[in-house]
This record gives sequence, C-alpha cells and structure tokens, in this order.
Amino acid sequence: MKVLRGIAWLVPTLLAVLLWNCGGADSFRIMGEIDGLGTQNLQVVYYGDGAFRSMRSTAVDGKFSIEGSSRDYTVVDVFTSTRSHIASFIVENGDHVECALELNNPVPKKIKGGDAAVELMRWIGENERMISSGQTEQLNAAVADFIGKNSDNVVSSVLLTRYFDARGREQEADSLLRSISQQARITSLIEGYRDGLVYNADSVLPTLGDSLWFVGVDRKIVYAAPQSRRATLLYFSNPSGARVGSNDKLLHNLINEHKTDGKVSVIEINDVDNADDWEQTVKNDSLPWERVWHPGVSSTLALPSRPWVIVADSLGRIRYNGADFFGAVGKVSELCL
Repeated sequence: MKVLRGIAWLVPTLLAVLLWNCGGADSFRIMGEIDGLGTQNLQVVYYGDGAFRSMRSTAVDGKFSIEGSSRDYTVVDVFTSTRSHIASFIVENGDHVECALELNNPVPKKIKGGDAAVELMRWIGENERMISSGQTEQLNAAVADFIGKNSDNVVSSVLLTRYFDARGREQEADSLLRSISQQARITSLIEGYRDGLVYNADSVLPTLGDSLWFVGVDRKIVYAAPQSRRATLLYFSNPSGARVGSNDKLLHNLINEHKTDGKVSVIEINDVDNADDWEQTVKNDSLPWERVWHPGVSSTLALPSRPWVIVADSLGRIRYNGADFFGAVGKVSELCL
C-alpha cells in the first residue's frame, strides 16, 4: 500500500512539473499544497477572456495544480469539493504562483510567483484578525488606507469589492472606486459596482417562491421555483426592450454551460405597460432563456434601475441583488459548484 500510495502521489507531481516547465505567456498557473486537504476534487471559478470559467482540479495528498487563461488580471477562487472557500488569487497570463496553504486558514504559509497574488495574501495576513472577527469599521479603514496609497494596484479592486462594507457608506465607496486608476480595475469585479452602491444591501427582499409570479407565453402564469435548481437568476430588462449585448453574452454562456445538468434557471422579466406590448416584443424571440412579463414588478421589488439581476439559491434565499452581471453570474457559478 505504501508503494502504491507513493506512485499515486508521484504521477500528478510529475505532470505538474511538466506543465510548469512547458508553460508560456498565454496561460497562468497556480501550484501548491494545502495541509489538511487530503485527496479530493477542487472547484475553481474565475472570469477570463469574456466568460466565467468553472473547472475541477484534483488535489492528491493536498498537492494541486491549476491552469487557466486570462489576458487581463482576474481573481481565481478555489473551493473544496464541499464548497468551502480555500483561497483567492489575483493572476493574469504569464503568472506562475507557488503556495503552501492550510485548510481553513486564509493566511498562506508561503506564496511566491505573482506580485498581485502575493500582495493580496500579504494584506489578508496583516488584517486577518479584523476579517475573522468582523471588525467592520477597522477593516473599512484598512481598505481605504491601502487604496489611498495604492490607487494603481489591482489589489485595490479586490479589497474594495470584497472587503469594504459599503452599507451606509455608499458615498465613501464610490469615492474610493473613483480613485482607483483605470489600469488597476479588474473588470469582472468593478463592472456595475457603482450601480450596486445605490441599493441598500439591508433592504428586505422577498424569498423567491410561489408568491412571486409572472405572465408567460400564451398568458400562462409562471412561478419562480428555486427549489428545483441550484440557482435561479432573474434578469429585469429594460422596459423599452433594448438589448444589452454584454449581458446577453454572459447569459448565453451561462445557459450553454448548464444546459445538460439542469442546475440553473434563467428568467428575463419585463414590465411594459400591458401584456399585448410584451407579446409583440417577444413574438419572434429566439433567446434560449424564458421571457416573462409582470406588471409593475420593478416598483414592487423596489429596483433602483434596470437592467437589474437577482440570484437566489435552492432555498429561495437572495444571494445576489444588483446591476453587476459579472458578479451575478459569478454567484451562480459559486452556487453550482
């Protein structure tokens, strides 16, 4: 058994070395070892080259190797097979990151090979006590201090969108966002962030269920049924019917990724003045997701603007509510791990 176990460890290790040595500038790699992980499939999610990517990477005795591609900086989130978050890495093509981690510990024992990845982990390590204890005021001050001194650093995008609590501090968050230079903005995180600031995250939203209904084709009533899916995405489109190409592309990619596993339901809701107008809009519809109508739904749900998107989990709990389609699709990918 010891010999077989040694061989099982050696094969993925040799493959990892070969992958490392043959890499180029058209991909990134994250390699390392996670104490306490054992052997299991890791789930990896990131946004790269126009679409969200979700893939598996097998860890053997805690050793893993992740390869992906993103021409611009992106955040790679790594989860266990039971959806427990392990770590986040900022990378772009050409980055080769090596790390040693511990399960359930956000601070790495060591990390090298990517300036942004190392800087993010350094900041997390310095502020881990505030992060774990939920010291909002102190954590917000630490984020603001970093951004003030590093407005040209992509790490600022991650800290603002993931560690700054904007509830009741929307104006300060908007000011910090404005101070981050264009070249330091990670599109998948920043896109739509300012629009989301106009929404108070503590506002009460209904739990999706039979109480939320829509009018479908042929005037049939359609109910939201989150219990039948890992994730339900509600897309509140413009009343004018004008399409937003980037949003449609993200939804197309999402539908294609899950068309065989049935994990995701996508519903587009419009609130034109009457059903006749809506039926005329979708008469020649060829979109691969369900389109429905609901009178006055935007005011019922107090949506601050449109397009708008809400994501619910299988229990109907609202897990995302905002104007950032990148963030919404990312939340769907996380729920479907």
